[in-house]
Amino acid sequence: MTDATTVDDAAKITELGRSAPTVPAHYSDLSAVESTAWALLVRGANARKSAFHQATVATVNAAGLPEARTVVLRAANAPTRSLRFHTDIRSGKVAEFAASPSCVIHFYDHGAKIQLRVRAHAHVHHKDDVTAPIWQQMRDMSKVCYRQPIGPGEPIEDPTIAETSLLGDDEAFANFVVVKLEARAMEWLYLAAAGHRRAEISYAGGPQEPPTMRWLAP
Repeated sequence: MTDATTVDDAAKITELGRSAPTVPAHYSDLSAVESTAWALLVRGANARKSAFHQATVATVNAAGLPEARTVVLRAANAPTRSLRFHTDIRSGKVAEFAASPSCVIHFYDHGAKIQLRVRAHAHVHHKDDVTAPIWQQMRDMSKVCYRQPIGPGEPIEDPTIAETSLLGDDEAFANFVVVKLEARAMEWLYLAAAGHRRAEISYAGGPQEPPTMRWLAP
């Protein structure tokens, strides 16, 4: 299935969840659950208005406490079972990934009534052959947050201070990080009047092995 087809299919899935009187294929077919999940993820990466365009990433900080923040989904690849988002090297989550690369990224599409939790292993890329071409293709307005001289989360007395003196392109690129998430498992929840459906998809065998899938009590 091509990315273009996948995006179109995901749009239909969302519309189906809003008004269709019949249940979709993924209501009773585990293979359809997986293909629908990836269709929604690919559309989320490509369509700004998709409910899956933004997601919540959960990590654990140095004190052993949970952390959660919203990120923008930049890419999703079903064959490699991977996701991608961008962040700042000065962000707390980069250090958290270094200490423990395991994380969860959470999506919810209100229209489709679908919740998706992806357990993943994070790979952080900084000033390498992954980040360089992505940086070159980014629009200037998307680079502004990396031009800030003060790192995200640092205490400041004046909220405008970070806007007064922006860094140059080379310095900004040094702050840019690409995070690739290797999906290890998915947990899917579909809310339906006919009865909810919940499923688990495991990729424990790696991207070359078929997934293990099972239904869960909703």
